[in-house]
Amino acid sequence: MSKKSLVRPVFIGMMGSGKSSIGRRLAARLDMPLIDLDKHIEDKAGMSIPEIFAEHGEPGFRRIETETLKEVITEQAIIATGGGVVVTEENRALLKANPPVIWLKGSPEFLYKHVAGDTNRPLIAEGNVLEKLRDLSESRKSLYEECADLILNRDEMGRTNCVKAIIRFLKKWKKA
Repeated sequence: MSKKSLVRPVFIGMMGSGKSSIGRRLAARLDMPLIDLDKHIEDKAGMSIPEIFAEHGEPGFRRIETETLKEVITEQAIIATGGGVVVTEENRALLKANPPVIWLKGSPEFLYKHVAGDTNRPLIAEGNVLEKLRDLSESRKSLYEECADLILNRDEMGRTNCVKAIIRFLKKWKKA
């Protein structure tokens, strides 16, 4: 599959679902750039995500996130969003207007294995991480569903099989 013939996917899903790692693998397989939205936000703001949350709160972070998503959503690249990108209505509209959107879905237990001890995630920095992941997953589930063109269950699928499934999906999507 050549770069020119490929629509570029946008990954959504909870923190720890593999958006960045699978995005990197897919980008390498398809010879396409990867835009990691959180990294792009940090570069734009000149500070880390926790610093942005500390200085501007979650509403300030979400404003920067929306501005950044608007800037990159039409790039000919694979985009890995942050876990909370779907909480903003404007972001959901941008995602739905720029398909395909792939939801990497994971149970809170799966996510916990990948984020426990990660200090770069302000929404789970304190308290019971697993309980917070359960609450966030539940509150965002319908928002992810609203945006997703493909849902892959990470509890049942490793990175390699995820990439293969995405490539098969993108070939079909291109023909549609």
